Amino acid sequence: MMKIYSLVLSRVQALDKDSFEELIILIYNKRNSTLNTSNVPEGSSRMNGASHITLTWPNPSYRDASRYKCEARGISTSFNKISATAYASVETDKPDIRSLVDELLYLREETYETSLNSLKEVKQKYTSLKNGLQKAVRKLIREKDQTKKSLVHVSPVFQGRR
Repeated sequence: MMKIYSLVLSRVQALDKDSFEELIILIYNKRNSTLNTSNVPEGSSRMNGASHITLTWPNPSYRDASRYKCEARGISTSFNKISATAYASVETDKPDIRSLVDELLYLREETYETSLNSLKEVKQKYTSLKNGLQKAVRKLIREKDQTKKSLVHVSPVFQGRR
């Protein structure tokens, strides 16, 4: 058993397979714990207690498949410094043309449905605005006709002449 005071999660670098890039560093003490991240999407990592780190890729890709390393440093019950390392490999199949085409078709269909719904909303707003404008125009025409009738008065005295 050991009391952990630091955890480091890293992965093999793409260009140099012998070196690791650090993704998350957790430094723990009772008063102040810090969690530093780099090269991970915002909000994908969190600290669950003193000795647990969670890393979740929101949209994992083929490039995220790699060899990961978790290094824990701490003190044993007999107060000796201890270091433990664990490795995990995340693998995926290389994307093939058929799976890419299927994904593109799915995204296209999803985009089409979203666009269609947006167009329906725009059409509804346009129709309601059009109806409101037509009512306003008819009201103005009625008011104009009433104003004309009240201003123009034909007198039989002049009989259309002056």
